[in-house]
Amino acid sequence: MKRLIILLAAGTLACPSLFALQLIQESLLSASQVDQAERSIVKGLESSEPARQVEAVMTLHRVRGLAPTHGWDRCIIPLMHILNGETNEPATRLLAALVLHELRTERGDFAIARSAQFTDNVRVRRYCAILTRTRLIERSKL
Repeated sequence: MKRLIILLAAGTLACPSLFALQLIQESLLSASQVDQAERSIVKGLESSEPARQVEAVMTLHRVRGLAPTHGWDRCIIPLMHILNGETNEPATRLLAALVLHELRTERGDFAIARSAQFTDNVRVRRYCAILTRTRLIERSKL
């Protein structure tokens, strides 16, 4: 009985602090800062340097967690160009596919599904097929 009371007390104390932490994380960046970050990321994604593209994709992956309600619409087309670019490194293409999958947009899902069917690189094809199946499973559960 004492353990149950202790667990309930700990849960009661932990829940408000978790919600407070979540609110603090959501307010770390203002709307103008997120907009400026998105413009900077798009410039990196559109760069011709592969290292800069990878850096921009990884930055988008990290910053997206700080602003989960932002749409990141400007980044979708450049990510699709990276994914569909047969001359790009497979690792860069896989990162682009992952971020497109995380953005949960129809255009991104379509690009991933098409890459799963038509790309020449076996690794990219297999990974995109996995992401496509994962999205189909998520949709069927709704």
